[in-house]
Amino acid sequence: MRKALLLAGGLLLAATPVLAQQSLTDQINAVDAVQQQQQQAEQAARQAEAQRAAQAAEAERQANAREREAARKAAARAHAAALAARQKKEAVAEADKKRDQSYEDKLRELNLERQQLQLDAAKAHVARENEFIDQELKAKAAQTDVVKSEADVNRNLSSGAKDYLEKTGDAEVKSQEGLFK
Repeated sequence: MRKALLLAGGLLLAATPVLAQQSLTDQINAVDAVQQQQQQAEQAARQAEAQRAAQAAEAERQANAREREAARKAAARAHAAALAARQKKEAVAEADKKRDQSYEDKLRELNLERQQLQLDAAKAHVARENEFIDQELKAKAAQTDVVKSEADVNRNLSSGAKDYLEKTGDAEVKSQEGLFK
């Protein structure tokens, strides 16, 4: 600003012969007008600079807001993807668990059925135990009868052979007696 005043003062001195005709008041008014123009120009420059700085700050603020929004959206997408992956993994694990439980339930059911059949068979065996005992006794009685029959046959054969031998012996004795008489 001082340079502008000095410059204006220098111009005035250079233009002194022209200004000599003007009155001193006119000269002061002219210097004042130049000074006011310079102040207005400086103020307009400051306002323009402030406006540019404000625009730059606003642009930077908007860029930062866009970056934060993009980062927030990316984080939300990553979170959603991680959540979906975790849910899929949990669903697979749940399906495996259900399949394993279903298999174990069927296995338990088969074991219970097998045990029930064994129990039913044992009950039937106990219920018919008397029949089994009777059959065993009949089988032993039949064996005893077979043994008795064999003994009777052997006895009859041996007594028949004894009788035959005795009768044969008696006949021989009689036939010998008649020859010597």
